[in-house]
Amino acid sequence: MAEQASVLLARELASLEDLAEALTAEHGALLGNDPDALDAALVRKNACIEQQHIATSAREALLPGNLSDHDLNEEQRDIVAQLHTLSQQCQHHNVSNGALIARKQQVMRTALDTLRHQEPVPATYSGSGDTREDHNSRSLGSA
Repeated sequence: MAEQASVLLARELASLEDLAEALTAEHGALLGNDPDALDAALVRKNACIEQQHIATSAREALLPGNLSDHDLNEEQRDIVAQLHTLSQQCQHHNVSNGALIARKQQVMRTALDTLRHQEPVPATYSGSGDTREDHNSRSLGSA
C-alpha cells in the first residue's frame, strides 16, 4: 500500500504541476490579448483540471480524509507539502486570472457603452472598497 500511495501522490503532484503551467499560459494569453492562445489555454486548463480531479479522487480512494491522519513516509510527506504549496499557488493564479478577466470585461463594457452612446453606469463602492456597477440601483437625483 505504501508504494501505491507514493505513486498516487506523485501522479497528483504531476497533475497539479500541469495545472499550474496551464494557469500561467492562460495568464500570458490574457495579457497578450491573443484570442487563439486564450482558447488553447482554456482547453488545456480544463483538461488539466479534469486530470487533477481524477488523480485526487484516486488518491482519496486509497488515503481518505486528511493526509496528516495517515502514516506516511518522509518522501510522501514531502510530496504532500509540495501538493499543499502548489495548490495554494494554483488558487492564487486562478484568482489573479479571474481579476484580470473582470478588468478586461469592464473595459469592454465601457467601450461598448461609448459606441452605443449609452450613459455609463456610475460605479459604487463595495464593502471591500472596490468599485462595482450596480444596475439595480436608482438615482436619487441629478444635477
